[in-house]
Amino acid sequence: MDDKPLEKMLHEMKDDYNKLPEYTNTKTVMHSIFARKRSKWGRLLPTVAIIAGMLLFMVVALPFINDEHQGDREAEYLKLYFQQKKETFRKELGIESVESFREVKQAERLVKQFELTSQPESFEQIKSEIDYLFTTPEQAIEQLNEAGESIGQNYDFENKMYEMEASLQAYMSKLFEKYAFTSGEQKALLEVQHDKLNYSGPSDIKAFLKLLDEQGFVLKPEEFESPAIKVQMDYFWIIGNNERLQKMEWFERYLELVETKIDLYAPGIYNEQQIPWHEFDTILLEIEDLFNDYPEAQNVLFEETFLRNVVHWYLEGYIEAGEYSYPATLNQDARDELLHFVNEHRDSKYWEIVNGAVKLYEANDWEKGDRLWILTNKLFLFFDEKFEELQLKDIHEVNSWPILSSTPKTYMEYVEEQDISLLEKLSSMEIISLYYYAVERKAEEVVNDIVINLDFNLSKVNSNELSYIIRTDHATNQETYQLLGGDNHKILEEVRLSKEGNMWKISSVELY
Repeated sequence: MDDKPLEKMLHEMKDDYNKLPEYTNTKTVMHSIFARKRSKWGRLLPTVAIIAGMLLFMVVALPFINDEHQGDREAEYLKLYFQQKKETFRKELGIESVESFREVKQAERLVKQFELTSQPESFEQIKSEIDYLFTTPEQAIEQLNEAGESIGQNYDFENKMYEMEASLQAYMSKLFEKYAFTSGEQKALLEVQHDKLNYSGPSDIKAFLKLLDEQGFVLKPEEFESPAIKVQMDYFWIIGNNERLQKMEWFERYLELVETKIDLYAPGIYNEQQIPWHEFDTILLEIEDLFNDYPEAQNVLFEETFLRNVVHWYLEGYIEAGEYSYPATLNQDARDELLHFVNEHRDSKYWEIVNGAVKLYEANDWEKGDRLWILTNKLFLFFDEKFEELQLKDIHEVNSWPILSSTPKTYMEYVEEQDISLLEKLSSMEIISLYYYAVERKAEEVVNDIVINLDFNLSKVNSNELSYIIRTDHATNQETYQLLGGDNHKILEEVRLSKEGNMWKISSVELY
């Protein structure tokens, strides 16, 4: 293959690309790039065919070009590929410009990164990233359906929706600045967003409303910030367009719940249906009935229908007695409501949380503290079939490393004094925390004092992954704990302890 004509063409393409700021759209850029070839080919083929042919030629030719100039040529190709994909993306969305979109800025950075490094092995990866960035939500949900997946199984789709949500919010703000929309004019769009044909405002606002409807987003009021409305992903659009969920046996029952009682957008105290907090228990128990009737679908219901978020906020609103205010003393009606739940629903998975809140209230003369939310953080452990008959008192949430904040002081005192009575005062959980802290510091002498015939060379727990420690077995002289990590409560390690004299010692550590 003769490389000289190709090199000359690419050199001309590079010169034209360097003039990119002078142009306003991809069509003009492409026209300029191929203008010199028009005298030779223009009489034979239409411009569109030239562009398509040249792009195809570049794709085919790239693998055969000699290595000396490969990086430069691939960089030029990526620039053109980026422009082509960006323009297609803009047309799919049906708006005038996407320059402010995060997707465009990220793709630009990738192209620039390749231009600076010219690493051949990253060419296909960057090209694939550009494809992902310029995939619209409508195209993404079609891909989900083809793969038989739903949002809970595909993090790329979830990220796509969140990224687009941010881009559309920024684009909307620019439109409001352009037309100097007042708060009242902004909120008026809430009423017409699903009746675009009768909207008589600016054409690009109308195109924006059409985009939201087609790509799975809605406008919602924003009470405390500017602008007065916000872009939010349309959960009903996602659910309604997901073929996998529609085929589920429980789908119609779930749909009835979210259409009549559950607010997917503002679950809990600020729900749009204005259902009072003392009726939240009815909603929560209906959701629990759905879980119980379809136990095999529990993970799907939690992870792929937004119910995980819903359950958390309705339960939190319930134990907060309908308002986030501190300090505040619960009136008699609120006390009676929570006590009624504790007395009547002992078999509910929510019972431990509500009962825990009642105990906190009673210990403080029914004055509300600001730590009730810590209880609801542990909610989903009670829905995990791995942990049957779990009690709130057996759950320790790990928020830092070491596991307990008191451990460094205990460690230093014992290293300095070597007084075994210091260890005899420690609970089993404190021994576990001290063990991992000593392992991390390679303090073999401390480890040997708190274990029973246990090899010192064990992997330590990754503090970034560890989320909970739960006690699964509690006997007089023996206890078992499981160390959990990740959103799915993966068991990382199981630690067994035995009591020797007055002191807890670790008898085994099983790595999962």
